[in-house]
Amino acid sequence: MNLQDIYSSLDTMSVDDLRDLNSAVIHTIKTKRNQQAQIKKLSLNVGDMVSFKGKNEVFIKGEIAEIKRTKAIVRQDNALRSRWNVPIAMLNKVEKKKMFNILTGEWE
Repeated sequence: MNLQDIYSSLDTMSVDDLRDLNSAVIHTIKTKRNQQAQIKKLSLNVGDMVSFKGKNEVFIKGEIAEIKRTKAIVRQDNALRSRWNVPIAMLNKVEKKKMFNILTGEWE
């Protein structure tokens, strides 16, 4: 069954059937989102650099200070020393830039 068949069959369904279908779709979407968040949570650790889209569609970078059940505390290093409580699904891991330590002569 393809999407076109589903769309055409919606007109013939009763309101109760449409409500049941809606509930099933919502349940499936929530389950998939939870699975994706759990997978992402396993890949994140305290101290990892992450980015996320904040208010006004501005990208914010910071370091994970704490990981909770569904959210993480992200510490933004700027003049304000902001801390954000961000849903794990919104976080994107950012690779840390290696810096050269002139005292040891090594990359860190």
